[in-house]
Amino acid sequence: SCHMKGRLGNQLFIYAALRNIGIIKNYKINYSKNLIHHGQKCLLDYYNLYPSNVINSSCITHTYHQKKVAGPLNKEGGSCYYDANILNIPDNCKIHGHFINEKYFYENREIIKDELRVKEPTNILCQNYLDNIKSNKYTIIGIHFRRGDAVRETGEEGSFNEQTSINFVEKALSVISSKENNIKLLCFIGGCRGNKAANPSVIKNTHDDDITWLKDILQSKFNKYDAIISPGTIENNVLTDYCLLSICDYNIIPNVSTFSWMAAYVNKKNDNKVYVNKDDCLSPAEKFITL
Repeated sequence: SCHMKGRLGNQLFIYAALRNIGIIKNYKINYSKNLIHHGQKCLLDYYNLYPSNVINSSCITHTYHQKKVAGPLNKEGGSCYYDANILNIPDNCKIHGHFINEKYFYENREIIKDELRVKEPTNILCQNYLDNIKSNKYTIIGIHFRRGDAVRETGEEGSFNEQTSINFVEKALSVISSKENNIKLLCFIGGCRGNKAANPSVIKNTHDDDITWLKDILQSKFNKYDAIISPGTIENNVLTDYCLLSICDYNIIPNVSTFSWMAAYVNKKNDNKVYVNKDDCLSPAEKFITL
């Protein structure tokens, strides 16, 4: 069983770790689809997940906590730190943590990737949209700026660095442009989990603010490229954004985001075509390229 928490990206990592343990140890798994976190309803029903088994809570006799202390993400105690002891947990155990590292599900990654792709009809609609904008002419580069709740008044989580993100995207596009002739940018933004009225002392921006920021950046910094904004971003539909990100020809992830990391990870084209910022990213997958 697992303690499901966070929004979509975090939930997918937790499921992946739990599913891997279940396969390796031949355990039944149990997870909830009822979570509402910061206003976002659980979206796990839209994925091809292995069924959750009904488990009587009285049967849970052990608990495993991924150690979590303040500090760098990849260090011991960080959300991305891999603790191999998780494979030693006994049956009837509940796991707590974020498990943001490919090593937590590496052994069965291909099975889990299939389960973490969006199912019909959303995937068909997204593929049709992508086919229409490609027009047999373009290579589509999916770029996700995770701004949203990273724009804060105070605190480490408010450390979105605009110039660092822009510089990384420019660097990645330079590399891709050396390989591809005709590219089109499909751009995504998001991550807000509140609004100014509800949290005036914490959150400085709304989703509309993020879209305005993205339009300005595309016009001022990337105007030499043919660029469009994802319809999922315009509609604030995270499922559409995830699905579209997962079928782009290339992915660029300039800053920390469990959401775009997993969308790029399940992309069937992702071998050596996902670019992540070595200075501002989650623990990269084996076949991600760090710049």
